[in-house]
Amino acid sequence: MGRDGARTETDALPSPLTRLRMSAAIPFATSLFARRRARKLALARPRGFTLLDALLGMGLAILVFGFALPNYRAAMAQSHAASARSAMTMTLYAAMRDAVVHNRDAVVCPSADRETCAGGIDWSDGWIAFIDLNGDRERSGSEPLVHRQSKLSGDVRLRSTQGRPRLVVQANGSNAGSNVTFTLCDRRGPTKALSLVLANSGRLRAQPARPGAATACADGG
Repeated sequence: MGRDGARTETDALPSPLTRLRMSAAIPFATSLFARRRARKLALARPRGFTLLDALLGMGLAILVFGFALPNYRAAMAQSHAASARSAMTMTLYAAMRDAVVHNRDAVVCPSADRETCAGGIDWSDGWIAFIDLNGDRERSGSEPLVHRQSKLSGDVRLRSTQGRPRLVVQANGSNAGSNVTFTLCDRRGPTKALSLVLANSGRLRAQPARPGAATACADGG
C-alpha cells in the first residue's frame, strides 16, 4: 500500500502461501468432481443382463444338467429296483402268513390283470398272491387275494427261474419244490442285476446275478 493509502499492484497479488494452497485445491476439486460424475454414471447405467451374460448362464446350466442327468437316471433306476425287491418280499411274507392262517396253500404268480395268473416267467407286469382253495394252482373268483402288485416302475424287469411260473407256499409257510431264483435288473445294465433266491424255508436272500441270467434279463429275453 502506498503512502497515500492507495493499493499498489504488489498488494493485489496473492501471497506465495496463498498461491500454494490454491494450486493444491484445484486438483483436489477436479478429482472430487470426477469421482462424483463417475458415480452418477455408474448409478445411471442399466443393471439388466446382457445377451452375453444370458448365453454364458445358459451354457453353464446345460453343462451342469449334462453332468447331473446320468447320475439322476441311475439313482432313479436303483430306487425303482429297490422298490420292486421290497414289493416281492412283502408279497412272499403275506403269502406265508395267510397260508398258515388259512391252513391252505398260497400261490404267487405273474399277472397282468391283477386277477388271474399269466403264463411265462416274466413278472415285470405285476403279480398276485391268493389262497388256493381247490388246489388247482389257478385263481377262481371265489379264492381270496392275499396281495396284488401292479406293473413295475421304470425299466425294471423281474424274471423267475425257467419252469417256475408259480410259487406255492405250503400251509406250514415253506416253499414247495426247489429253490426259486428271481433275476432283477434295470436300465443300468447287467452288471447291476441281482438274484433274489427264495429258499424252501421261505427265506429270501439277495446276491449278484449270474452273467447269463443278468444279460437275459437286461435284454428282455
